[in-house]
Amino acid sequence: MCALRLGVRFIDTDQVIAQESGASIAQLLEREGEAALRERERQLIERLSVEPCVVAVGGGLITMEPVRKLLRARGFVVGLDASVPVLLSRLAQSKEVRPLLLPDPSVTLPALLSRREAAYRDVDVRICVDDLSAEQAAERVCLLYRQEQPVLTMGEVCYSDSLPDAGLYGNRSIVLFDQVLATVGRGVLGPWLSRIPLRYEVAAGESLKELSGFSTHVEQILTLAQRAESPVEVVAIGGGSVGDFAGFFASVWKRGVPLVQIPSTWLSAIDSAHGGKNALNVGKIKNQIGTIVFAKQIHLCRELLFLQPKERAREALGELIKMAIIDGGAWTQELFSSTLSGSELLWRFLPDAVRAKYSVVRADPYEKLGLRHHLNLGHTIGHVLESVHQLPHGLAVAQGLHFALQVSRKRGFLAETDLRYLEAILSERFGLPDRKGQLPKIPQRRFLELLSQDKKRTSNAAIRFVVVEQLGQVRTVEISLAELCALAIEQGYVLTE
Repeated sequence: MCALRLGVRFIDTDQVIAQESGASIAQLLEREGEAALRERERQLIERLSVEPCVVAVGGGLITMEPVRKLLRARGFVVGLDASVPVLLSRLAQSKEVRPLLLPDPSVTLPALLSRREAAYRDVDVRICVDDLSAEQAAERVCLLYRQEQPVLTMGEVCYSDSLPDAGLYGNRSIVLFDQVLATVGRGVLGPWLSRIPLRYEVAAGESLKELSGFSTHVEQILTLAQRAESPVEVVAIGGGSVGDFAGFFASVWKRGVPLVQIPSTWLSAIDSAHGGKNALNVGKIKNQIGTIVFAKQIHLCRELLFLQPKERAREALGELIKMAIIDGGAWTQELFSSTLSGSELLWRFLPDAVRAKYSVVRADPYEKLGLRHHLNLGHTIGHVLESVHQLPHGLAVAQGLHFALQVSRKRGFLAETDLRYLEAILSERFGLPDRKGQLPKIPQRRFLELLSQDKKRTSNAAIRFVVVEQLGQVRTVEISLAELCALAIEQGYVLTE
C-alpha cells in the first residue's frame, strides 16, 4: 500500500529469498539456521537497486547493525510496533509457521521482543499499529516519509539554439559573466549582455575561486545589488570556475538566493553546471570549502557553446567518455560508433551525458551513500596532473581514465579484453591516447602531498578510488596512499626514489 501511494516499486525480502532459494523462510531456517538466513538477507539488501522503492524486511534483519546502518543511510526506516496480545492474536489467525516462536509463542515472543528492543529503537520512527487498519498505517507512514524526505528539486535543464531572452533577467538578476565572453562572443553575447542592467564581469580561472579574494568580489557585487529589485537571483555565464564562484556566492548570499547557470564551455555544460556543487579554493588547494545547492535552471545554448575553439571541444571528451563508462546505457554504443566529431558530437550526446549524471546525483545528492563518488572516475590522478603539469581539466581526466583502467585491471576488477576495448575507445576513437610517457615524472613527495589534500581521502593513509569492472559498472574502493604511489611509479607517472 505504501509503494502504491508513493508510486514506487515494492520488495518483500522474504518473498525474494524464497523465490531465489526455492524454499520457504521456515524451511531455510530449519535447513540452514538463523545465521545463514540473516546472511542471505544482508546480501539481498546490499545488492538492491538505488532506485526508489519500499522494502519490507523481517524483524530479525533489522537486528543486524551493519544492515540497519545501511538501511538508514539509504532511506527512511519505519518500525511497525504492536502489543504482545495483538501480535499473539494475529499469529493465531495466520497459517504461517514461525520457527523462532516455537514451541509456545506466548512465552517465546515476549522474550524475543525484549532481546531485539535496542535494535528496534534504532530506526527513524516507530508507529504502534494496534488500532490502525493496513490503510491507515500506510497513510501514516507515507505522511511521515514526505515530511522527512521533501522532494528534491534539481532544476530545469533547457536546451535551445539561442540564448534565453535577456528581458527575463531585468533588474532582479545579478549576471556574473566571464569577461572574455564580451569580446569572444561579439555578435552573440555582447549585444545580449548590453541589455542586462546589473552585470558583473570576472576573470575566469582558479584564481577567481580563491577564498582570499572572495570578500572583495562580494563587496563589489553587493554595491551593484543595491540597484536590484527584490527578490534577487544570480545568473552565471561562463565555464566551471565562474559557475563555481557564482554558485557559492548565490548559496550564501542572504542565506541563499536562486541560481541560474548558462555554461559557456563544453566542460561546464557536460559536468560542472549540473549537480549543485559550488566550491572555493583555499591556499591553492582546490574545492576545500563549498556547498551543494542546485540551480533553479541550467540553459544549454548551442550558439554560445559553439563559439569555443576545436581544442576546447576535444578537452571535453574526457568528461563525456567518463559518463559513458559510468552509465553504460544504450547511448554509449551509439556514441562510440558515431561518425560525428568536435562540437557536433558533443551537442548530439550532451543530453545523454547530462541525464546519466543526474541519475547518479539523484541517487545520492549529498554524497551520503558513496554512490556520487563514482563521478570522480579518472579524477584522482587527473587532479594531480592538472596541478603539476597545468593540463586542462578535460585532458587531465582523460589521462586519469587511462590510469584508472590500468589500476582496475591490476587489482583484478577489469577483464583484459574490456581494458583493451576501453583504451582503444579513448585512443583510437576519440584521439585521447595514453600520454604518460610524454609527461615529466612527478617527485614522490609532491605526488603524496597532492593526494593527501584530495577531498576523497578517507584518512591520512587512504583514498576513495573509483575502479571500472565493466562498461556501465564502476565501484569505489579504498587504496592506501602508499599503494597508489607505487601504482603511479609502476605506470611511469612518479619518480622512483
